[in-house]
Amino acid sequence: MSGIERVPTGIPGFDEVIGGGFPRNSVILVAGHPGVGKTTFAAHFIYTGVTRYGEPGVYVSFSESREEFYRHTSMLGMRFDRLTEDKFRFIEAINIADKGSIANLFSWLLNSIKELGAKRLVIDSLTAVTLLLEMKDVRTFLHSALMKVLKKQGITAIFTADLPFGSETVGHGIEEFVADGVILLKLTSHRGFQRRTLIIEKLKGTPTRYRAYEFIITDNGIRVYVPEDGEFGGGLWDETLSTGVPGLDEMLGGKGVKKGSVTLISGPSGTGKTILSLLFVLEGIREGKRGVFITFNEPKRQIYYHIRKLGFDPEKVGGNLKVFSINPYMYTPGAFYYKFRRILEQYNPERLVIDGIDVLEGLYDYREYREMCRNIVLLAKASGTTSIVTTLHNIIEGDSKGVTHLVDNIIALWLELGDGIIRHRIAIIKQRGTSNPGRIGLLVIGDGVVCVKPEPVKGDTSD
Repeated sequence: MSGIERVPTGIPGFDEVIGGGFPRNSVILVAGHPGVGKTTFAAHFIYTGVTRYGEPGVYVSFSESREEFYRHTSMLGMRFDRLTEDKFRFIEAINIADKGSIANLFSWLLNSIKELGAKRLVIDSLTAVTLLLEMKDVRTFLHSALMKVLKKQGITAIFTADLPFGSETVGHGIEEFVADGVILLKLTSHRGFQRRTLIIEKLKGTPTRYRAYEFIITDNGIRVYVPEDGEFGGGLWDETLSTGVPGLDEMLGGKGVKKGSVTLISGPSGTGKTILSLLFVLEGIREGKRGVFITFNEPKRQIYYHIRKLGFDPEKVGGNLKVFSINPYMYTPGAFYYKFRRILEQYNPERLVIDGIDVLEGLYDYREYREMCRNIVLLAKASGTTSIVTTLHNIIEGDSKGVTHLVDNIIALWLELGDGIIRHRIAIIKQRGTSNPGRIGLLVIGDGVVCVKPEPVKGDTSD
């Protein structure tokens, strides 16, 4: 991709996967289902050019008035109403109704481009134009009127087009072939989720790792969900952090877990996962550090109830502790990853818990779930956060699917029945970066008392 000048779109994630932006002086067709975000995509492109790179732009709209466009984009953080006339022109074309009107509009457009010295152009949408023309006129309009003229002017342009549901063809079928790049935006329903997908059909001079990416529309516009490539920094530190549970640190080698590690606590319901992970976060709060607790299983009020039962005052820990009770049914993988990233950026916690991440496993395809978990682990490590993730999987009974391959430490919990007594058992299954032998212990959970009584594993003579 070296030697090709790039024009950034300003869409986080998307510029990354296309090498920094669209090739300079190219014409890109952005086609998609109604309501999927074509106008938002195109607006990003123009707004980024004007505000970040000093590149004047022209936006021609066949679907919205100036007032509607400004109102819609301002809700997404783009204040076109504040841009000056020498940097941005909005051409309202909602009343174009015949071939003659198109010719007049095109003349007006060229004059605006010359007056501004425009470098970027959006026509939203091309479908509105081509539907007024016969097939031969469409070909002439695209090849001669638009493509050749715009390239002579040094313009990088986006044309949007409608893609009807159930159709794979845009307009007359020739629009895709004359463009230098084709980006498809699709809206699908999956297990009750409305999911937006961006597909790179073609983009000259731009190899991409994947063809399809999930994207979401936030109050800051479009964000593209890009699987992490593992190039993040971060990792294990020599420093260790106490778990806050008497006896558990001893089982983990004496001092707790290594800073920057990710620990999985697994076990059936009622084994103590939430309590142990809460104590881990609260231990950091006690030391004056920031912590984040994310739960998919319990309301926020109930988490604070647990905090009180553990002997902590919710009002005193509230400043450094942020609790998020998230309804998993509201999030696609991309949407959750974006929320998770925002939480890390906003609160920069030293300690983090995601309680019940396996809830997401039942909502997404297994491949998507594993990919999302991998991205979360990489991002947490890159931020220097020490994390705990809990799941219902019972590793002791051989249920090792999920995120076990991604984590540094695994703590297994299970219930043992005997003599009419239920005992809470705990074992260290995996501990990266230490030669500490595995240990089994008894987890004691009482009213305000939580501790672990370690027991040596059979055959362990290291003491």
